[in-house]
Amino acid sequence: LAQTDAEPCVKHSCPSVCPASIVDPMSESEGSNVIEVRQPINADSLQAFLEKHAPGGAQRFGGGRFTIKQFGNGASNPTYLFTTSSGEKFVCRKQPPGDLLPGAHQLDREFRVQKALQGTDVPVAEMVAYCDDDSVLGQKFYVMGFVPGRIIENDSLPGVSAEHRAAVYNDMNRVLAALHSKDYKQIGLGNFGKVGGFAARQIKTWTRNYQAQDQVVQKAAKQSGYIWDPSRMQLLHGYLESKQDSIVEPTAVIHGDFRLGNLILHPTEPRVVAVIDWELSTLGHPLADLAWLMNPWSAPGLQDGKDLFDDEGRLPPGVPNEEGFVQLYASNRGWSQVDADEWTYFRALHCYRLVGIIHGVYARSVMGMSIGTNAERYGATMGDYVELGLRFAAGQYTSPAGVPKLKAESRL
Repeated sequence: LAQTDAEPCVKHSCPSVCPASIVDPMSESEGSNVIEVRQPINADSLQAFLEKHAPGGAQRFGGGRFTIKQFGNGASNPTYLFTTSSGEKFVCRKQPPGDLLPGAHQLDREFRVQKALQGTDVPVAEMVAYCDDDSVLGQKFYVMGFVPGRIIENDSLPGVSAEHRAAVYNDMNRVLAALHSKDYKQIGLGNFGKVGGFAARQIKTWTRNYQAQDQVVQKAAKQSGYIWDPSRMQLLHGYLESKQDSIVEPTAVIHGDFRLGNLILHPTEPRVVAVIDWELSTLGHPLADLAWLMNPWSAPGLQDGKDLFDDEGRLPPGVPNEEGFVQLYASNRGWSQVDADEWTYFRALHCYRLVGIIHGVYARSVMGMSIGTNAERYGATMGDYVELGLRFAAGQYTSPAGVPKLKAESRL
């Protein structure tokens, strides 16, 4: 799911979108990730630009020199925390140095969608200024306000009460529904992506991507002992393609990677204070976002040590079950319910997309182009997600809730 349904990975200039989740570093809870500057940035040029072009100008950004640190995460787009002489904190996100692939690192899109949402019930950081003049810092960049709060990657929200956990999930649902309810034309995003045909474009993109590297993956998977049967992927493709024209798309702004780890929670209260990491946002079908968000409910054992369910198949106290969360989304959208057939379809499409992402990461890893130390192990889950998608397609999916982990994993 790229910004305009195109191929380039905006995070790492990969041939396709990859799942290496880089937490957007705007939270004080990420303070341990603030390091000394390792990728130089011209602080004087940045300050001069903001004094001239940012709201508040010299009054807000003038005076003594900025104090600048760099975030240790956000590696695809070097990201800096700077403090003005008055003590106000801001974040600067900058394209990486060197030649960039066409369509990669489109920070202007990140800035644009968040700017459009400012002042709405979809919380975002303050967008301060965007600069497309490479002479200032060597690459395009933008500056946003620093948002203090918590970024929590673990969907089970350990260490909080059931009431706190329930409130976080309720607010997460509310924010997603609020985003999808926005009239994209009225907020100035009429040309932010293509209108209609989202599912068909996704199928085409991910089919092209995985097939281009499948010879490499087939050979490597056999050597690694991973299950990868391309004929099963073709079955899932056949189902998705056969249904794609029947999908009625209520085009909306979609985030592309909406999940708990891309939200900043209030430092102490159970509510979302900012949605971050908008690199994959575009216009599309809202159920694609909901399916992505709800992956932890349907794939125990595939969550890289961050399973939502415990070993007995129980959800953490306060986390709603699948049906309840989907119905809450429907209510937040003003619907009586989510169309069952379309929901099934987008959950299957989610699996297809996720397999395409994992397939690409695994292929690059075995070709020596790994983006991370654990990239190769992604390949172990490809076959499981294909089978999960096929169960959705066949109407045979049952929730793993209440099923002990070993039995739940055996069903995959």
